[in-house]
Amino acid sequence: VLFRSNTSSNSPEQILSSSQVNALALSLFVALNFGLPRLPLNALLMDDPLQSLDEISLLGVADLLRRAKPARQLLISTHDERFVGLLQRKLRPTQSNERVLTITLSGWSRRGPDVEISVAKPDLQPMRIAV
Repeated sequence: VLFRSNTSSNSPEQILSSSQVNALALSLFVALNFGLPRLPLNALLMDDPLQSLDEISLLGVADLLRRAKPARQLLISTHDERFVGLLQRKLRPTQSNERVLTITLSGWSRRGPDVEISVAKPDLQPMRIAV
């Protein structure tokens, strides 16, 4: 890793915060996923990717996933309802052929999990600018 002061390090964890290291690891994971020539599934699967991320890094992850959305099917599990809301806004469908599902496990019984599925409404309006 090379920094502005021309200082280099092979151990980013010595210079970056834990949140920055987690964001770097997540970015590398996504880059490796996109760098593979062929995938058995054209998908990007993540289990709770926001562990130990600060708010700025969290917004960066949401933007990264928004950019990955056209190229991969995204399957993201999380326990954080705020992150779910953020992803629902950032990944909302903007074209008629897109779909975003939120699957919530709301409870558990002897018959298995209680599953709630919500489908995001498409936002087909062009970009709106507030003045």
